[in-house]
Amino acid sequence: MKQNYFKIKNLAVFLTYVLASSFWIYYRKVAVLPLGFLVVMLIFIIRKRFTKEELIAAIIGLLFIVLEIGPYVSIQHPVYKIGLRFGSEIKTEAEEVVENLSSVESISEKIKLLENTLEIDKQNIDIYNLLGWNLLKLEEIDEAIKYFEMGLAIEDNELLSVNLSIANELNKKNPEYYQYFGSLLLIQEKDYLNAKKYLLKSLSIDGINDEEMLKTIYFNLALCYYNLEDIPFAKMYLEKALALRPDDKKNNILKDSLNY
Repeated sequence: MKQNYFKIKNLAVFLTYVLASSFWIYYRKVAVLPLGFLVVMLIFIIRKRFTKEELIAAIIGLLFIVLEIGPYVSIQHPVYKIGLRFGSEIKTEAEEVVENLSSVESISEKIKLLENTLEIDKQNIDIYNLLGWNLLKLEEIDEAIKYFEMGLAIEDNELLSVNLSIANELNKKNPEYYQYFGSLLLIQEKDYLNAKKYLLKSLSIDGINDEEMLKTIYFNLALCYYNLEDIPFAKMYLEKALALRPDDKKNNILKDSLNY
């Protein structure tokens, strides 16, 4: 009876170690020597022998180490596909996609790449956020909302919450948020084409009575057209901005740039 008790206890320790090691490597994404392997090695040094369960645990631990410091692990492996640098942080394919996404010019290609990456890593909230953001640029607002909500179901994230709020307001055709999103695309991403599209939409909807907002829309449209090298339209919207705020320093700087 006592022998069975120790077998069960050893087996429980072994299973706990394997699960803990797996989750640690999977979620922390750092190259670590699994703690269980060190523990069973310490037991061996003290007792000069292994139980059968401890020996299996040591072998499993050693296997984890080999997988961690190997030159390449398949993407399908639960420990992750990674080219590893021993002792350094592991980057998953999803993280590499997020990091290098700006090098992809086409929004449609970005969305396709993100959707494919999501098949590999369904827990990466950055992928959901980027999918939603790029879908907003294409005015696929319902799809964008879906991805923002899916990301928030995984983790309560402030950026996802803000972007979901923007998407919901765009869905209501709120001109203030058309202006806000267009200005974000202009200032943060220098995406002049899509910024222009949303800024023009804000003007096409009745309900903008705020002079300051109109001045912002006109000025930002002038900037978009200027950077798109459409000078006649840049001058036209700058005139509108100057009519509202003739002494605004920003307006006059752009005026000088246009030789106007």
